[in-house]
Amino acid sequence: MSDIEWIETTVGEYCPFIYGKALPQSKRISGNIPVYGSNGIVDFHNSSCVNTAGVIIGRKGSVGAIHLSEKPFWAIDTAFYIVNDDLEELKFTYYLLKTLGLSEMNSDSAVPGLNRENAHSLKIKIPKDKFHRCEIGKRLSIFDQKIQLNTQINQTLEQIAQALFRSWFVDFEPVRTKVQALSEGMSLEQAELAAMQTISGKTPEELTALSQTQPEHYAELAETTKAFPCEMVEIDGVEVPKGWEKTTLSEICEMQNGYAFKSSDWMEQGIPVIKIGSVKPMIVEVEGNGFVSEDYSKLKPDFLLTSGDILVGLTGYVGEVGRIPTGKNCNAKSTSSNILTKRDR
Repeated sequence: MSDIEWIETTVGEYCPFIYGKALPQSKRISGNIPVYGSNGIVDFHNSSCVNTAGVIIGRKGSVGAIHLSEKPFWAIDTAFYIVNDDLEELKFTYYLLKTLGLSEMNSDSAVPGLNRENAHSLKIKIPKDKFHRCEIGKRLSIFDQKIQLNTQINQTLEQIAQALFRSWFVDFEPVRTKVQALSEGMSLEQAELAAMQTISGKTPEELTALSQTQPEHYAELAETTKAFPCEMVEIDGVEVPKGWEKTTLSEICEMQNGYAFKSSDWMEQGIPVIKIGSVKPMIVEVEGNGFVSEDYSKLKPDFLLTSGDILVGLTGYVGEVGRIPTGKNCNAKSTSSNILTKRDR
């Protein structure tokens, strides 16, 4: 697609924003038509005010948030919307708008709002040929689908990890299995084998097969199992594995708020910034949030995040927890908190 001819235009000329239509809660009738507000789907109704696919843009509240509906929908009056008969070009428009920084165009400090005239005046470059616009939209959509699939896989793995954590460190199932086995007169070796079954979910026969076909994995499982004690003790009325202690979260870690960057700090490239809504259920979105100068890694080292750092959302997805992905460095904005262990200090 190197032969694409690009032209300069404005948002208003290419994809004018249309005001959404009010739909009070009292007038909504249960149905399968999505009702969009500034931050996405807020309800469902039995009819649409837009009878085609469209792009929804947050006008009040979540200013500049961009959403794509591939079927008829209702956009309420806290949002703008854009329509196009060609879904592939609509996808191009969707991705284009996501690059314009509309979320930073808040025109009202009391009630966040996106001014349509200001948005319409933004200059943009687009392929002159509609075919190329559609082709770009189609290809980006394919990438987006792959990203969504990877996100779903990550969420599934995270759910598995949380289930394991609860089994091992909340319900103490491996320890209780050992305690039960020993109380029934089994040997320590038999108790270890029983705990290995609990941890792996495998039968004795499957464990035997594992030891023969994947001896390294079997050895790792055995080593993990040995790390769990064989006895439960009571501390302040709470039963815990022997060797554990009762403490508070503040004694083992502390929370540090992110840095309040100014609008003048933003750059076209540099270190990614974790912003409002970046910490989503079981994932931290590092890309697409804007950048600040790499000098901040030296000037504000306390706010530099690296692989494995734990974040808690303070706004947006309040209370959600995520970790910085492997191989990523970024800065935390004031809408999130970084959890630091005492050893880090």
